[in-house]
This record gives sequence, C-alpha cells and structure tokens, in this order.
Amino acid sequence: MDQHNLELTQAAENLRNSRKVNKIYFDIHNHLRPKSGELSVGDLVLVYKSQLQESRARAVTLDDRWFGPYRVEEVMPDSTYYRLEELDETPLTASFAENRLKKFFTRDELQYDRRILGEFQDMRETAIKDRQARSARPDQLTKLMKMIDAARGTTTDAREENSAGELNDE
Repeated sequence: MDQHNLELTQAAENLRNSRKVNKIYFDIHNHLRPKSGELSVGDLVLVYKSQLQESRARAVTLDDRWFGPYRVEEVMPDSTYYRLEELDETPLTASFAENRLKKFFTRDELQYDRRILGEFQDMRETAIKDRQARSARPDQLTKLMKMIDAARGTTTDAREENSAGELNDE
C-alpha cells in the first residue's frame, strides 16, 4: 500500500514537471502579443475560424478564415480570453482565446499610417540627398543605400512608385 502511494506521488510530481517544461517550450515558440499590442475594450478584431484548418477539401480551402469585425466587450481578468460583441452591440455567447484574434484596422487608420510612413520616407530621401551633396564620394553612399534597401526587400524606385500611387489615391 505504501509503495502504491509513493508511486502516485511520484507520478503527480512527474506530471507537474512535464507541464512546467511544456509551458516553457510554448512560451519560447509561440509569441503572443506583447504588452503594447494587447487588446482592450472597444478594439475591433477579426476571429480566426480554426475548424477550417482541419479540412483540406477545395470548397473549404477557399472559404474565409477570418470573420468579423467584432468589438471587444470584456477582457477577462488574468486570462487570455475575450468576450466579443457585434458592431450593433449584440454580445456573442462564446469567449475567444487571444491567439484566435487579430486586431482589425479601419481604412482611415491605414491611410493615416501610410501618410505618416510616406512623410518619413520623404524626410529620409531628403536627408540622403543632403548627405550625398556634402559627401566626397556620393557614388559610394548611393551604393550603400541600395544595399540597405536590398536587405530590407525594398527599392528606392518601388518606394517612389508607392508614394506616387498613394498621392493619386487621395
């Protein structure tokens, strides 16, 4: 009888240790939102429909995977679950895990961010041209900027076309 109790105690301890190791592994490999990106009440979100992931049928693969937008109604304390509501303030019955939610940005917010990014890129281009004008080796500076753009996956021409396209949209 004592041996059985000892084995149960040891099994419980092994299970606790295993769960701790699994949590550490999960925290390392699954990056959830940083504190600055946490969702708050009133934010608009999209919900991922994870049931579609299990099926590989063509009709299912062409379906939308994200639904919404919904508004965050309540943030559960000490939890990663959220209660959501429709835009007309009808609450949804289920609560949703944080890893199934993605923040939704309105078109106005995106246009504002693009405008700010365009202004920053214009200031950057102006600063580069000023540096080139003062530089004893402007060709070397141009070569360096092309290497930086290539590393980022952007080109000066693409940035200029993108900013010109944004001006035409407005």
